[in-house]
Amino acid sequence: MSKLTNAPLIESNFRIRWHIRNPKEMSNIQFLLGDLYAKIRDDFPRRSEENLGHAPANMIYDDYTHKFQPDSVDFPFIKIGSNNLKVLTTDDYYDWDTFSSSITKATQKLNDILLSLINPDHYHLYLQYVDFYEFDFKSENIFDFLKNSMHLNLEQTFYDNQTHPSEIDINFNYKLDIGDIKFGFMKGRVENKVGLIVITEVESDLVQPNNEEIVKWIDKAHTECQNSFKKMTEGDLYNSFQ
Repeated sequence: MSKLTNAPLIESNFRIRWHIRNPKEMSNIQFLLGDLYAKIRDDFPRRSEENLGHAPANMIYDDYTHKFQPDSVDFPFIKIGSNNLKVLTTDDYYDWDTFSSSITKATQKLNDILLSLINPDHYHLYLQYVDFYEFDFKSENIFDFLKNSMHLNLEQTFYDNQTHPSEIDINFNYKLDIGDIKFGFMKGRVENKVGLIVITEVESDLVQPNNEEIVKWIDKAHTECQNSFKKMTEGDLYNSFQ
């Protein structure tokens, strides 16, 4: 996932989720927003509310309520809610060293605050990459593209049809020593271009609320995503990104 001249990357994001287990913790979590902003405002001074309409408080438990951004650029940004935090960047701003530094700063400050507010016993962590490949589903066969360019061999013999598949939506997972790695392939549209969206995500098992353990998981998850991307696109497709 190094910075490539013609990278297919649309966005990369890291998420961390925790559980709020009782009314006291729900009451304490209201201090998270102010406490976190005080610690990250030097790097992410711009703050705004997410548009949640008129949903009652108990309906926004799983949503992001506020957004923090750098002073002069839009990415990476942080979104925060009652039980989750996301750090997101796009291809124009992506390089792993910078992105991982933003993730580490945010999660370490978050963890320190949560330990005092609700003392969580574990976290759920996610690292996701979203790539896009422009593709003409009308004139080309997506099965051929997946086989020849992405080392994924799909075929069906039960339906006799002379046309190419007009849609695709497949997902599969594999177990890792740090959780699961998930791959998704689906038709999608980006900036009025139609093509194939590929999602690579590592989801953790239960991770202890320890800064060192969190950083170790992030590094391992990135290695899994990076190696999978290189192997998936190895050959002419990868060379086209240079």
